Amino acid sequence: MRTRLTPLVLILSLVALGTVPGSPARAAEFTYDFEACEQGWEIKKDGNWKHGPAQPGSSNVSNVMANFFYENSQDRGDTIISKPHAWGGGKGVIKFRARWMFEWFPQEGLTLDRAAFEMSTDGGKTWKPRAGFSFPNDRFPEFSDVEAEFEAPPGEFLMRFVLFSDGSIQAFGIEVDDIVVPTAAPAGVGCG
Repeated sequence: MRTRLTPLVLILSLVALGTVPGSPARAAEFTYDFEACEQGWEIKKDGNWKHGPAQPGSSNVSNVMANFFYENSQDRGDTIISKPHAWGGGKGVIKFRARWMFEWFPQEGLTLDRAAFEMSTDGGKTWKPRAGFSFPNDRFPEFSDVEAEFEAPPGEFLMRFVLFSDGSIQAFGIEVDDIVVPTAAPAGVGCG
């Protein structure tokens, strides 16, 4: 017995599978949720970055990567770095949730301590800032949504969060969660 597919059934099947000729391929996407482990992020300087539950004060109940309550010391580049992500080239957006508060003087509009989200396309030799964190996020103590646009050539890119402080006043620091990257999962992000 032969089965014939009508053109409408064939088209609907192809659309459901995302394989209509001439249609754009679905973009890959990977999320670091940090629920079970660090998912391949490595601490590259000092030990102030930690993986674990969000500190009290927010409705976020999941695990995060954070530089908790940085201490009265000069932290010049406490860093966590991702595994390399394969990139086909062009523009993209990395999204994540974060909350932060550093030493700041609202009357003067001045902050002395800060953190940054940066990217590298040359294996970590040079880094370009994509988002900065100094004054408290607008929803603190809740998390804010952050979007970091970038443009990179074909190849691989690394991401990092880096914190700087001047060693005078202790403050909350930064917590990061749910980093959504427009690539497939890189090697080495499992929890086993």
